[in-house]
Amino acid sequence: RWRGDRTDEFVGGTHGRDLTSTGEFALDAKGRVLAYRVRSVGGTGAYSSGAGNIIPLVLGPFVQSGVYDLPLVHYEVKSVMTHTAPVGAYRGAGRPEGVFIVERLMDAAARQIGIDPRAIRKVNYIKPAQLPYTNAVGQVYDSGAFAHMLERASKLADWDGFAARKKAARKKGLLYG
Repeated sequence: RWRGDRTDEFVGGTHGRDLTSTGEFALDAKGRVLAYRVRSVGGTGAYSSGAGNIIPLVLGPFVQSGVYDLPLVHYEVKSVMTHTAPVGAYRGAGRPEGVFIVERLMDAAARQIGIDPRAIRKVNYIKPAQLPYTNAVGQVYDSGAFAHMLERASKLADWDGFAARKKAARKKGLLYG
């Protein structure tokens, strides 16, 4: 049995998740996204390890619009070589990073305009009547009831009771959420 130390892994293995992204929305008065821009820089490591090191940059844009009807999208991606171990494909390979960007922006936009984060999502979800739906980079969504699933998940998680649970935890000196 071989067990590599940190140095062995650095020279012989690949690492995951070296992507830095910034994004922004242009919104109308109701929170509807009119335009979406993402700029990403992906560190690929000191040398190429095959296609794995560019997957977040190549596949990420396919999912960066999430399950939202975003009419105008601009993606700018750059790959940079670094002094680190090469980046390889790892659990979802570029997709988690892509979805994370749009979901964080939805939360930030909701806070900025003062609405419930669920409300901004509902306004922007792909509607069942729009299916099949083709996003800005050609991905086809053939099914989905996104607003319904958000309602169901909110109910199961008792979203509306969160503030009371947080307050009760704070009274006990605990952190919550």
